[in-house]
Amino acid sequence: MMRLSICGFVFALMVGLATTFATPGRAATPDAGVVITGYATPIERQIDLVDQLGVGWVTLPISWSFYEAEPDAYLKPGTDQAARWQQLRVQLEQAKASGLKVMVTFSTTPQWARQFPESPFSGPSPAHFGDFDAFVGDVSSTYGTYIDAYATWNEPNINLFWLRPDPAAYARLHVLAASTIRTNDPKASVVLGPIAGNVENSFSYLTLLYANGVSGTFNRVGWNTYPPGPPWNRVGRENFDGASTGLAALFRRLDPGRRVWISETGWSTCEGCPAGTPNVVSPSQQADYLLSALAIKRRYLRGLVDRIFFYSLADGPNGAQWAENHGLVRFDFKPKPSFSTIRRAESTLTPPKLRWRRNAEGASGQIANLQLRSRRGVVR
Repeated sequence: MMRLSICGFVFALMVGLATTFATPGRAATPDAGVVITGYATPIERQIDLVDQLGVGWVTLPISWSFYEAEPDAYLKPGTDQAARWQQLRVQLEQAKASGLKVMVTFSTTPQWARQFPESPFSGPSPAHFGDFDAFVGDVSSTYGTYIDAYATWNEPNINLFWLRPDPAAYARLHVLAASTIRTNDPKASVVLGPIAGNVENSFSYLTLLYANGVSGTFNRVGWNTYPPGPPWNRVGRENFDGASTGLAALFRRLDPGRRVWISETGWSTCEGCPAGTPNVVSPSQQADYLLSALAIKRRYLRGLVDRIFFYSLADGPNGAQWAENHGLVRFDFKPKPSFSTIRRAESTLTPPKLRWRRNAEGASGQIANLQLRSRRGVVR
């Protein structure tokens, strides 16, 4: 705990001492990304802001039900789903033209394909796994040029995204989709999950996926985590260091050398949530915690975690909803402090360089002054 507290203090000191900032170029922070949601529109405006943010990656959601409310709807000209299908190309093209790496995450089952038709949270019925696979096939064959990674389902281990979680069923769905993706877009990465990492069944669910044959079908495991407090305190470390310890132990047994992407993490600035709601912070705290999470990933998780994605780019319209207020910008796209903090993250976290100077008389071995130089300025 002490080493992380000191680390956080040093970052805060550097932020306070710096007076000038470098504007990052493309992929100034290549191991970070941000998740785009459908809360704020247009999506194209969100992509433009991600480009300004200077991270290397962006995640775009691909809701199966949004594009295929009826079988093959997105392939039928003149339908809303067909128009959305074409708009997806525009969004992906924009992201790639900006130099961003793109991950897409599949989720949500249309009613006609649900195992439990009455529930919008239902996973697909096994009888319709082939229909999902066909949809994934159309995405990867049509738009694979613009996509760098595919996550085969979002948080299948919780009821919110797969009612009555079934690791055997998701494993089968994943294996089908992963095979199709690798056939159509062999250069892309396949991501297992992402798994919701803050719940009781996280590790057991992942273990059961291996028991049901997912080994060798993916490049990275996606892991979503939402610490209830600062990432450097005890409970925060349980979500970051602690989770990595558990995952590393699991992989040593089942899949040596496997790597992870923290595919979602963040803190909500929900102003209408009940007092004491976990993971709710002030806008300034959100900025500090996100920067610290990136630093912790680099310093302590580098042997396991390749990449970290911040959730999310923009807030939703409801200030009293926890899930809608994780954005780096507000619903009207006005930036929170976290936007500029992440934009400057690479220069903030760059280790200072020491510069030694002789004194005015040029006496050998004497130091006139000591400068700490980083890309954000000089401290004497």
